[in-house]
Amino acid sequence: MNKQLSAQQERAVLEALQKENVSHWLSKQVQPIVGEQIKNARSGGERVYYALLGRQLAQAVTEALKNKDFMLASLLAQVGGAGSLVAVGDATSYCSNLTPGRSASSVAFQNLVFKQLQQWKKDLINEWYVVVYSLLSGQPDAMDSKVFRDELDWKQVFGLFLWYIQGGAYSLEMAVKEYEQAFETLTKPLGFEQNYHIFFQLMKLATDPSVGLEALQPLCVSENPTDFSIVWLLALFLKTKTLADYKNPHHFDRVTLDLIFQLEQHNQFQMAVFVSTFLETHNGREQTIRRLLAEHYPLDDQTGSWRECHLPVSRNFFEKPEEHEAHFSFLMQLKVPAEWIHEARVVDLKQGIESTLLSTGRTGIGFVGGCKTVQLCLQGTAGSDSKIDYSRK
Repeated sequence: MNKQLSAQQERAVLEALQKENVSHWLSKQVQPIVGEQIKNARSGGERVYYALLGRQLAQAVTEALKNKDFMLASLLAQVGGAGSLVAVGDATSYCSNLTPGRSASSVAFQNLVFKQLQQWKKDLINEWYVVVYSLLSGQPDAMDSKVFRDELDWKQVFGLFLWYIQGGAYSLEMAVKEYEQAFETLTKPLGFEQNYHIFFQLMKLATDPSVGLEALQPLCVSENPTDFSIVWLLALFLKTKTLADYKNPHHFDRVTLDLIFQLEQHNQFQMAVFVSTFLETHNGREQTIRRLLAEHYPLDDQTGSWRECHLPVSRNFFEKPEEHEAHFSFLMQLKVPAEWIHEARVVDLKQGIESTLLSTGRTGIGFVGGCKTVQLCLQGTAGSDSKIDYSRK
């Protein structure tokens, strides 16, 4: 008889699967680093330590057996929890007890190892054995700078919280929180510097969506603090998820506006308009696109995006018709209303004319712009009687 899981049971299963998936990913991520560290290790105890950092339990058992330390090998085989299997020899592989999220060692196991460790510390045993048994004890108080070594990659340090502290009983959410809290007291892991890695930020978002998309910063993925391209793509992907906290319009719009500003600085007007269409609110999209049109759309456009103007035209002023055609066609594909284009160009023309008239008292001034390229001729007092209808598009 099939029985439906309760909400609490379903959550527990999902958290266990989440931790199991991250654990496999993390082990693969650190494997190249761990392989190099084991290769350069000078003693059996050091090789066991580095193997544990990559959750390579079969490798750790193998190294202990090579060193004829059978007691340590038997302890290492129990790190995965009750029912775990470790295969060594030709088929060097590790198999858990096939229950996701249940790869933690028992509390009794941790306490016995910790008691033994306290006795051996008095006997001044080999430093690497102290480090290994500190990991197996699962006690944070037993782990000092010899465990959290300076040369470790941040993923290896995070693995200590996920796999060994409290015997590996932490959920992914708890491991993330504990690592973040301990981060300020630990020596900064290699490559982590002042900003968290994008992988860590994604784990935070996965375990606690209320953190918000502002956790994604350019320095997480790039050395350029003003490059929002990858951050925006990640935010766009996460926004499509069903989790409501990812859909906070304020968070996503802030990243979008940062990218729009970046594109403007690189003269990418078309792409800036395209990105603007992803803003969450209608008013936000309209205001941003209108501003971009007013500031960047070519005033001397001759592609047919204007209506006939009553003023005389000098075609000698036409410039870059192919570029104008590309601008207008692209905006039409984005379904930007033609009225917005007309209005932006008329306002721009009006501001240019008024600014020039205020700055010069001369007549016979030529202006490039308008609905077409406009040559405005003011002859004596006739200029004061001339009226230009700026409302025409």
